[in-house]
Amino acid sequence: MTSMNVPGGGFNTTANTPFAVAQIAATKSVGTYNFGSRALSFDMPMGSLNLVGGFSNSSVEGGGTVLNDWSSSQIGAKYNFSKRTIAYGFIGTSTDNMATSATAVKQMTGTLIGIDHQF
Repeated sequence: MTSMNVPGGGFNTTANTPFAVAQIAATKSVGTYNFGSRALSFDMPMGSLNLVGGFSNSSVEGGGTVLNDWSSSQIGAKYNFSKRTIAYGFIGTSTDNMATSATAVKQMTGTLIGIDHQF
């Protein structure tokens, strides 16, 4: 966890990211905020094929109240046709664990396929 103290006159942050500052600015309150972030990923080569994936979770807490809680997971494959040409495909999901049907989108899913050639 990273702590962020918000004194009355402004922000004093050790985790100076646009997301963190935006979350704290939205609360408009003085206090101490805790940021939690965990991630795990892999890239497993199998000849010309690479299996890739990852999982993550992050949260922001202030004054004993959870302000934001996100989790995501992705899995995919990359196939190396040559040193400079790769075909890839990924699928992933991002979940807002604090969302309700009245406030925001609870879950987003995406799929990505393509070919990358480096000239």
